[in-house]
Amino acid sequence: MITISCAGIISVYFLFIYVHNMSNITYVGVYYGAMNGMFLSVDYALAIDCLPSREQSARWLAIWGIASFIGTSIGPTMFALILHFAPETADGATAQSGYTQMLLIGAFWMVLCAAGLVLVRPKRLGANTE
Repeated sequence: MITISCAGIISVYFLFIYVHNMSNITYVGVYYGAMNGMFLSVDYALAIDCLPSREQSARWLAIWGIASFIGTSIGPTMFALILHFAPETADGATAQSGYTQMLLIGAFWMVLCAAGLVLVRPKRLGANTE
């Protein structure tokens, strides 16, 4: 399910490059919400399943939460810089090329995310949890 959600999010990034009609953007946004919800729930389940120690689960989930926060902080910062330095149209708005660059970089990072998450293996049943 994690690879399906990653593929769905990647497809949304490509759709946002080409879809400019507001009603279609709404549909793509709803689809993105569904894919992101699937991603977050499976990601959280994987994090819980891969905890090194049940006794220190709060510590390990805090580390996981901080790592998630770092990632969600870097993206908007980087994308803001891309949009700031993108060429402007005659009326001062950011040209489509800035948004295209931003979405392609987002798709690239999601491909890396999917590749990394495919390598995650759940614990075997009955394994020692200490």
